[in-house]
Amino acid sequence: MPRAVSVWWKGNVVEVGEVQIDFGQYKAFLCQILDHLEQHIVQEVLFGVYTLADLEGLYNISNLKELSPEDDVVGNGILLDVRNGMLQNPASTAFFLSLQRRHLLGISVTKQGSVQFGLKECLQWLNNIDKAVSLLMPLCHVLSGPPGRMTEQAALRATNTESTTRALVFEQQAGTGGFRSGYHKGAHITGNHKDILRLVPYRVWVLLYTLIRIVRPLELLVLSDFCVPQHKRQETFDAYSQCIFTSMGKGWDERRMSVALERFFKMGLDVKVGVRLFRHFAVAIQRHFRQTNYGIYDTEPDERRLALIADLMAGHTTTVAEQHYARESSVVVGQISKSDYIRICQDWHALHGLSTRYIESKGEMAAKENQPA
Repeated sequence: MPRAVSVWWKGNVVEVGEVQIDFGQYKAFLCQILDHLEQHIVQEVLFGVYTLADLEGLYNISNLKELSPEDDVVGNGILLDVRNGMLQNPASTAFFLSLQRRHLLGISVTKQGSVQFGLKECLQWLNNIDKAVSLLMPLCHVLSGPPGRMTEQAALRATNTESTTRALVFEQQAGTGGFRSGYHKGAHITGNHKDILRLVPYRVWVLLYTLIRIVRPLELLVLSDFCVPQHKRQETFDAYSQCIFTSMGKGWDERRMSVALERFFKMGLDVKVGVRLFRHFAVAIQRHFRQTNYGIYDTEPDERRLALIADLMAGHTTTVAEQHYARESSVVVGQISKSDYIRICQDWHALHGLSTRYIESKGEMAAKENQPA
């Protein structure tokens, strides 16, 4: 086992190993990055064709419908349906046509009906998408409740495949979407799996929706035009139809995600925080605040159950938590319900200063009030 990491709180500063992080600065950094990412996607990826409020109005993203049992089949997902061997959908087609009308990305259509793109514009656009994913992936990891292992996140899939179940889901009870996983690090040995629901704040969910459903189909067309040789196109299509995080023609694996997380913290807090150190930091946060530790020293059954579920979401059993994360023993749990996971995610979002649900801006509400009856 790796050497244990010491964790100490000094006021609002937590010391994890040799790294010190001010929790207030950490929260402010996350909100600043989210603000920046929203602006970057609207301006540099969507080219101002849509605002995020526009997308909510067009596609009702805060109230998506889950797939019916009949539609929850191989090749389908809540954001992508690739059963016909294509990524295109009405939302991505509308985006393409808007870009074409505005003469963006150098789009032109030949007399034969084939679509052509401008090389310089598209290479810059692909780079802007890569920058967006490099920020969105760490935000998803950090804000989807007590974080699991990076191997778990890398294994999640956007659509159903022959061997895996889609991980992207939408929960109307919470008004946002997130990830469903059945991962366990010892599953290949024990055969035991655990089903965990991790929800992200709506502001993060709408960015996932934008990059996967609206942008990705066109991104794949551009890649096929300039960057992907013929013999690699099926491999690229599989990555873009199955992986949740993709850029530059490849699906992101655990290594790529780990590098992005480390760069994320270096950029925002000027500290070196890798996957392992962040897990210790996140558990220290979850355990320190009454809002998310659910009174681990109390005896109320509901509170004790939530404390254990938070442990499970962080990727370890109670026994492991007690040995390596200074948890208290004798936490008993009944049957875990979806509402328990939603409650924990909502509390996690609130601790970080974010709302789980969609909140209309004053401008949006005013626009609705001024619409003719």
